[in-house]
Amino acid sequence: MSLEVAESGLRDAEIVLEGIALLSSFDGKNGRYGPDDDAPDPLTYDWAGGNGVVNANTVQGVTPRYFIEHIGDAYQEERLTDLVVEGYTHETGALNAQAFRIVVWSPGVSGESQRIIETYYTRNL
Repeated sequence: MSLEVAESGLRDAEIVLEGIALLSSFDGKNGRYGPDDDAPDPLTYDWAGGNGVVNANTVQGVTPRYFIEHIGDAYQEERLTDLVVEGYTHETGALNAQAFRIVVWSPGVSGESQRIIETYYTRNL
């Protein structure tokens, strides 16, 4: 059950990412961390009491928590020449794909289990 609740929290975080227009909101506050911020260590963080994360929607009485870390451009500079589309590259105004790390924690319904999931998400901005 804790995995299902954590996956629900993951979807909530993805919805937040789908709605952003500016990267300036990734400033180390409100569960949003930028490339230069120290995001929490998911294995040692006090998920139940810490305030550097966001509460997701409650599912069956359990509230998952998450944070999002902007980790930078989603392309690898050394691989940009692997695919060439005539006249359309990152240098000619193609969209800039940004990469994000989402980490979600959820306790189980009984409070005796917990689940932490981590995923990576890219989005054109």
